[in-house]
Amino acid sequence: MSWNQPKENSIASLREGIERFDGVEFDLRMTRDGELVLHHDRTLSVPAAKKVGLPRYVEDCTLDQICELGFDSFDDLLLDDGFMKSWLEESRFVCLEMKIPHPASSAGGGWTSPATRTAHLRKMMDLSMQKLKASGVEKNNAIFYSFHDSVGRLNRSLGSNWNAVSLRPVVPPFGSSRVQRALTFPRFIANPLKRLVKRQRQDGASLLPIAMEYLEGWTRFLPLGRSVSLSGKGLQRFNDFRGGDPVIVWQVEDRHEIPLLEAGMCPLTDNADPSFTKFPSGLTRRTRPATLLDDEIPWHESSDSQRREMIEKWRKKWHWKDSVEDIVSPSSATSLPWKAVRMLGHRGCGKTGGPQK
Repeated sequence: MSWNQPKENSIASLREGIERFDGVEFDLRMTRDGELVLHHDRTLSVPAAKKVGLPRYVEDCTLDQICELGFDSFDDLLLDDGFMKSWLEESRFVCLEMKIPHPASSAGGGWTSPATRTAHLRKMMDLSMQKLKASGVEKNNAIFYSFHDSVGRLNRSLGSNWNAVSLRPVVPPFGSSRVQRALTFPRFIANPLKRLVKRQRQDGASLLPIAMEYLEGWTRFLPLGRSVSLSGKGLQRFNDFRGGDPVIVWQVEDRHEIPLLEAGMCPLTDNADPSFTKFPSGLTRRTRPATLLDDEIPWHESSDSQRREMIEKWRKKWHWKDSVEDIVSPSSATSLPWKAVRMLGHRGCGKTGGPQK
């Protein structure tokens, strides 16, 4: 029987994705009435929106208006028993992407007021962090990020102990995908990974999200400075200045999974098809390299000694500089070490519905 992929950023997709992988990523926007909704695109790109005369931008609609079109609220996700069991009890990891409003929306402040969008992001971060705390989510089981340069500063201004990081190069919250690529390209050229790592550390980030273009193909030679790669001297060079910090990589194809995992990086995949269990080479696909130990025992069901043994193995394989005790101490049966190398489902079970906006 063929698999029916659930709609991206839906509760169904996130519930299935968090069970299948070590964790998931999803997108949040804040509505006109100050509520959080699971939604990627800045526009309500469904035919029903035009039929009922709703505003163009998500931030100009109420939560009820959006949910009536079939989208899900963040509150409803936090009340979903299946999703929350995996997150709270089974050591899964969640990436929450805070989406920036279009400048022309009521929350965007116009083209000359970026401070309005920054204030909007701060409010989103504060609200979502409060909700995670109230739900009992552990700090090391989540990270907040956004295509905005001020994520670290805003996190500090909130007095937060949550993990938060800027996605760089920053993609503007307007324009077609072609326009966005053109506007982002100069930043990509001017920011080799070594500079990005340094900047993230200055912002207080403890995780590096990067695009696949930095690691493979002709695009990896474009940024100024020495290039990096997924193998050989290029990988060694990257690992030297990365210093063991965890890395999440997006725009990942199936063929990238094994090289990324072997290099100690976390792929953000769009392929959650349960029938995809082996690669053409015959190698088995590992969808839970972190939460399912080598002997097929789930991390949360393993003993202290089994978890410690796995940490020692990971530390040796990826040359983590922290001592075993320093890695073991903040981890538990319900929370993996921060440096754990995981497979993550993009928007739950992958992108659906055509091009991004």
